[in-house]
Amino acid sequence: MNKEENYASSEAITEKTKRKWIPYLLAFCVFGIALGLRLDYVLTLDIDGPIRDDALKYYKLAYNLVENGVYSKGQSFPFTIETAITPGYPLFLAAIMSLMPDVAAFYKMTLLLQAVLSALTVFLVYFISCRCLPWFCTILGIFLIAISPHLIIYSGYVLTETLFTFLLVLGMFLYVVGVGKNNIAWQMSAGMVWGMASLTRPALFLFPVALFIFSCLFVGNKKYMLKGHLALICGLLVLWLPWKIFIFNEPPTINAAAASFAFGSYPNLVFKSEKLRGYPYREDPAYNEMKRDIRNGLAVVAERAREEPVRYVKWYVLGKPKMYWGAYTVTGVGGAFVYGVKSTMYHRYKTLRASYTKMMHAHAFLAALALLYSCVSIIKCISAKAFDAGGFIVTCFGLLLFYFTLIHMVFAPLPRYAVPLYPFCYMLAAGSLSLPFAWGKRLIFKRK
Repeated sequence: MNKEENYASSEAITEKTKRKWIPYLLAFCVFGIALGLRLDYVLTLDIDGPIRDDALKYYKLAYNLVENGVYSKGQSFPFTIETAITPGYPLFLAAIMSLMPDVAAFYKMTLLLQAVLSALTVFLVYFISCRCLPWFCTILGIFLIAISPHLIIYSGYVLTETLFTFLLVLGMFLYVVGVGKNNIAWQMSAGMVWGMASLTRPALFLFPVALFIFSCLFVGNKKYMLKGHLALICGLLVLWLPWKIFIFNEPPTINAAAASFAFGSYPNLVFKSEKLRGYPYREDPAYNEMKRDIRNGLAVVAERAREEPVRYVKWYVLGKPKMYWGAYTVTGVGGAFVYGVKSTMYHRYKTLRASYTKMMHAHAFLAALALLYSCVSIIKCISAKAFDAGGFIVTCFGLLLFYFTLIHMVFAPLPRYAVPLYPFCYMLAAGSLSLPFAWGKRLIFKRK
């Protein structure tokens, strides 16, 4: 090779390397936007009573863990062990509280850490999506996640959403890397992270099992899928079983599953009065009995469904998924907000207020695109003759959306519970843009 050819070759390699770094540079820019927005939000947030309702329960549990070494919401001895609330988020708060005993410092540090975790979620989603989507779809997807008002706003609440979202995405990252590397250790690590996530939100617990069943039935390389997913489930149980052993002999404080089922059984979350929408239990004398035992709840709902079958079928089949994927809070103060706020960056800056409004309006459309793309990817994965790692990752995203949708078609379908799925939802919505290109390319090649 002469000098001119050698120079041309090295120049081509340099140009190729530059092009390769462009998506990473864009990803760092979007991460910077995500981190900046979240830090701005939590540092300038003026909220009315931040430690109340669910947040107060988590705070009491964390306080008693640090000060009294007991997992309880009680305020004096003898403490009653809490069995209804899993310890994932209270342990996170307890770790911060042990370092920051002052309430104001504790609160500020919690929000700062949540802002960082929320921004890191954007970065992790980028690295997952690079394995399965065109880079322009990936950049669009993480941009939507970066500016998502829900993901920003929830980083400013002492609630489970931000931590759960991070653990859910981290577990998916470890899982897809494990599948790609054919490495069981990564799979077990993913299971352990999802175990932590399940201790934050128990609804995730059966997802690895659903993934295992789907993979063994419909995906090639069944021997690896069996080993890898058994490792995944083992990792999950390593974190989950100690909690179940801990509460095994403790009297239950409340039946959380029964309460959620009972609450979610009211069509449009209304019992009689529209004024109490979101709080139907306040005027239903049967609610206390329904939330004690799921069998009681089933009996009451079955009787009511027999009287109004069409109304209940529409609620469970169409109403619940629609509410679950809605952008607007049902039991909060309105919009994307759960607790009332006096002032945020959305109130101060017109550009951010416009982004808030547009994302709220676009959310239902993006969710519909994501669910459509999920259906396409699942069908393609089932019908594929050979294992396609990229297609399988997209299928996992879709399975996650359908899994949680089905869970909340049984239990309470509050939009707040769908927020941790928004990173996957927006990534799938962005990924759906690749479908017309793929179909067009296939048509062109068929004609040729």
